[in-house]
Amino acid sequence: MSQAPNVATVQCGKPVSFGRAGDGQGLLRWGWATPEDDFTWSLGIEAALAFVPANPVGAIDFRLIAYRPTAATAGSLCIAVNRQVLASIDLADFTADRLSVRSAMPAGVTALVELTCSRPRRPDLDGGTDQRPLGIALIAMALQPGREQSQGY
Repeated sequence: MSQAPNVATVQCGKPVSFGRAGDGQGLLRWGWATPEDDFTWSLGIEAALAFVPANPVGAIDFRLIAYRPTAATAGSLCIAVNRQVLASIDLADFTADRLSVRSAMPAGVTALVELTCSRPRRPDLDGGTDQRPLGIALIAMALQPGREQSQGY
């Protein structure tokens, strides 16, 4: 029987990079492509990260690139932490590369962050030579400090 991978601890205020040489590769769980130089693409509809915050968290800041399908209107990106939906973003209106999501998490509790794209790239409809069902390219993530929580997450 295989064992679940160790969950890395992440410090607040310290950016984690998801490029090929980045320190975030150990946080990736499922739904990710092979890392590129500066980021890692999500594949298909769902992708996930897991980590343990070293300090209480008040928000998660993401740097990302959203894929915008050429053959249809852009979809949405939903972000959930431990199955609690924290944000749903319309990617047609998303023009920045930064996204901050409020998320109160105590220190020491495993966080499973699930990213769901309603409409990833479809090679059969969107054309091009890349055959991957791309969703978002995750560049970096940083946890922002919060106050200590008195109840469990």
